[in-house]
Amino acid sequence: IRAIKKLYDEDRNYKEAIILADRVLLKEGFLHKNTVDYVRFLKCQALARLQNGSNFFTEVHKLSNWSEQEFLKGFYYRLAGKSTQAEEHLNASLERKKYKDPKVIGELIRVYMQNEDYQRAYAYAEENYNNRPGNIINSNDYFTCVLMQDDDRNQRATLDRIIERLSIDPSDKAQEVAISMKARVCAFYDNDIVTSFDMLNEAIYKFPKVAYPLLTKADLAVYYKDLANLKEAVDSLETIVNKHAQTYRSFIRYKACFLAMGNHLQEAIKLIDVELKGLNKISIERLKDKLRLITPRK
Repeated sequence: IRAIKKLYDEDRNYKEAIILADRVLLKEGFLHKNTVDYVRFLKCQALARLQNGSNFFTEVHKLSNWSEQEFLKGFYYRLAGKSTQAEEHLNASLERKKYKDPKVIGELIRVYMQNEDYQRAYAYAEENYNNRPGNIINSNDYFTCVLMQDDDRNQRATLDRIIERLSIDPSDKAQEVAISMKARVCAFYDNDIVTSFDMLNEAIYKFPKVAYPLLTKADLAVYYKDLANLKEAVDSLETIVNKHAQTYRSFIRYKACFLAMGNHLQEAIKLIDVELKGLNKISIERLKDKLRLITPRK
């Protein structure tokens, strides 16, 4: 079981995780029900990552816990970009559980943030962070929600506290996220975009196979209409992000922005229609409006 979890969590080798889970499940008649459910849960997560729908739904209905079935369906639909279905299943899971399961709440935050609905994500993100401030994902979610709603730029102290707390963690993951956070604060609160890009380029050099600093660089490049830095970020993301990656839809957004800023609006809109068609209509239209806004006027 530890090997399956490692393949899924650390190696992100979802195909091998499924193969190993199948070997265990061949002997499910001799195993405790909780063990069988846990292995099948991991298998379903891996199938969802690969968007193997037929096998996913066959396996998920074999789980004995209905609320976990609903969670996994929400997870599957969120990864498919179908936010409405994802939200329905995740809320159904929460209602059945009768308690605020952090993993379900975390998925709801992903759904809301995927649709750039930071207001709805905020309450859950704040609660998750206050419960587990040392968790990297919780820190990043809360930081993002605070930043994206701080139009008046008066929440710097909160953002600095999040960064300070996260910086205690010596792990590579925590450090690259913390650097990206610092770069955002430097850009938006100190108005020092040069230092901000320097920070990000250092993080990208230090963590060459990690998408997050590149996504931050792309985000700032779009905001500051910096086509050269956006091209660098998009080109690098193209080499490390695949369709099954959690960051794929973010990459597509920035690639569309790059196309629009390069005066290829129709190509950008087509990319969005093809790759992000599962997002709700409001989010799609908001993104298209943004693309039109950043397209150079002739």
